[in-house]
Amino acid sequence: MAEFSLFANHCLSSGYQSEVLRGWQSSNTNVTPEQLVYPVFVTDEDADAKQPIEGFPDQYRYGINTLITTLKPLYDKGLKSVLLFGVTKLPKDNEGSGASHSQTTVIQAIWAIRSHLPMLVIICDVCLCAYTNHGHCGVLDEDGSINNESSIERIAEVASSYAKAGCDIVAPSDMMDGRIGAIKAALRRCNLMSKDRDVAEGADYLMVKPGMPYLDIVRDTKNKFPNHPLAVYQVSGEYTMLHQAAAFGAFNLRQVVMESLQCMRRAGADILITYFTPQILDWLKEDKK
Repeated sequence: MAEFSLFANHCLSSGYQSEVLRGWQSSNTNVTPEQLVYPVFVTDEDADAKQPIEGFPDQYRYGINTLITTLKPLYDKGLKSVLLFGVTKLPKDNEGSGASHSQTTVIQAIWAIRSHLPMLVIICDVCLCAYTNHGHCGVLDEDGSINNESSIERIAEVASSYAKAGCDIVAPSDMMDGRIGAIKAALRRCNLMSKDRDVAEGADYLMVKPGMPYLDIVRDTKNKFPNHPLAVYQVSGEYTMLHQAAAFGAFNLRQVVMESLQCMRRAGADILITYFTPQILDWLKEDKK
């Protein structure tokens, strides 16, 4: 029998293995817990840590223990998905070796969530900047320039390590050329298949960030790739701007946050990544009373 293989951009089976992921394939403008993704920062400095982030209201770096105690009540309110960012005290080097170390905070967080909240969809940010000694998203040559080939190989290794640990979606946030194809190839080698170039390389999901200033890009992207679930990341600057303006009495926070999310949904967003997720879960619950 002749060998048959699919192109990477035809391998979308990783987008259907859970009810939440299947829901992201549909299109409507409602804001429900199923669309919300809560971004959280996890630190390995202290398992019981809850460190305030300066200039970022009501946001914290969580230790593994406090991460679980924070997520559990949100899960009970309907939280379906989290996006993990790691903050580590592991030694940093040119290759960002700590990103895929078994003791790195992201992998420890994956294991903890899988143990305590096994139905929660776990998304992991994949980048090297938090783990390199130079702060860039890739591997540098001796002259300080980016080595793209080494960078995408390393990023693919990190993505594979997160997938092996049990995350559902790897979300590369670097800007290295070819990293989607490299990640897909690495995941296929591990039997862990979970815009134009990303789609051609086999991306299962697309993301636009920031959100509100780029709603035209959201609509253009959705029009061009209607079959790919599209995430919009309401980034920290948007969160802080709305939070601070409401604190000064400029508007009602709930009304403006919900309107901003509905605008994103109307523009074509299927997935909403927002730091307002805990409040939104409460607001949606109140609306049902």
